[in-house]
Amino acid sequence: MEEEGGRKVFDKQLKMVFANAMDDLQSAEDLYQLDGILKCGNLGCQKSFGDIESNAEFAHVIEQANKVFGRPSSAMPVLPDELRVWICLLDDTIAEFFANNHYILKLCSALLKLFLLGQLTVDSMESFRVITHNTIRLLAQAGSFMNPQNDQDSTILMKQIDFLNRTSLGGKMTVVDYRDVIEVFAHYWKQRNESIDGFLAKLPGNYFKRDVEEIQSLLLQCIAESLEKMVELADLKRFCLAFESLLCELHKLPLDWFVRLPSIKYNHIFTERKALTAVENRWQCFRVNDPEKFINLYTALFDDAQLPPHFSLVAIKSQLNFINNMMVQKHWSNGRKLTESDQLKATMGLMELAKFSVSYCNMQPEFTSFDRFLEKCTEPIASVSRESTSLADLEVRVRIARKMNGRAGSRQIF
Repeated sequence: MEEEGGRKVFDKQLKMVFANAMDDLQSAEDLYQLDGILKCGNLGCQKSFGDIESNAEFAHVIEQANKVFGRPSSAMPVLPDELRVWICLLDDTIAEFFANNHYILKLCSALLKLFLLGQLTVDSMESFRVITHNTIRLLAQAGSFMNPQNDQDSTILMKQIDFLNRTSLGGKMTVVDYRDVIEVFAHYWKQRNESIDGFLAKLPGNYFKRDVEEIQSLLLQCIAESLEKMVELADLKRFCLAFESLLCELHKLPLDWFVRLPSIKYNHIFTERKALTAVENRWQCFRVNDPEKFINLYTALFDDAQLPPHFSLVAIKSQLNFINNMMVQKHWSNGRKLTESDQLKATMGLMELAKFSVSYCNMQPEFTSFDRFLEKCTEPIASVSRESTSLADLEVRVRIARKMNGRAGSRQIF
């Protein structure tokens, strides 16, 4: 009974500190309270993964950690309190967000294996505190997406964790590297919430739900594929930053639905009922104000007429398909094979071109033909994907395409 009471006190205090940990890094001082909490409770970490001291996989790591802190060896491996406190905090976070225990095992492996590399000393424990704190932030931001309806999100988190383990086990990751990658991964989940889910908010109703879900799936597929590549740590970090930059560009798009009607006969009906607003320019087109009202009027007034497509969504889906295809493309146009590093870097080049191309979405009303608008958005990325003979050639083609399209845009030749 006394032990159960101690566990409850420990949990309560740990949750308070966990809440503080979600603030800025300045709150790291609050985390130091855990030393006192741990000594009061004198409890191990057994919520999600059991006591790692009984796990043979970690025996050598624990021995190395004790050497770092000048602790004598013992027959039974015992974690130093300085290390145990942060693993307990991680354990509590896992229990808070995840029901499956393989997450904590992989995360603890990634953290503890840093000791084997000789990266941590007593003087650098602050680094260990910071990266543990950042790991908690990663899990807190990813946790809300972990449910049976989000298989792609669960896959991405596990691939992020697998990448951390694969890289740390290969001896290619320092404490600073781990901290930086964790920050990049955590920022992805923040952007995922704001940008990827933000598409649906911009397109209310059910008519475009399938299109939005397809765009979301393509974006998630892109980041998932990148995490499987056997590439240098620096290259993956650059890719994640480029991907986030593309998300930001997409997030800024208003995604207005612009249409032209088959006949001017009913223009006044659409505008009077506020289904459409006329765009003030030389070309006759409209912005859809109320998709549901517009669809009902359109189907009632124009017999057998197909609803106008949302050209911006069509353009975005096309560009994302080219991007994802490049991620798995086997050969250049001349038959030379792409390495996984080539695939990642070439995809980054296409993402840079896509960022530039989607800016045309705001200019759609200025095009005399919406089919020409779609071509303007998609042809550059299609041409670069189809004709590049090497990574260097692709990079040159991306620069040329950006320059040529920039000139055309400035002259407004639409």
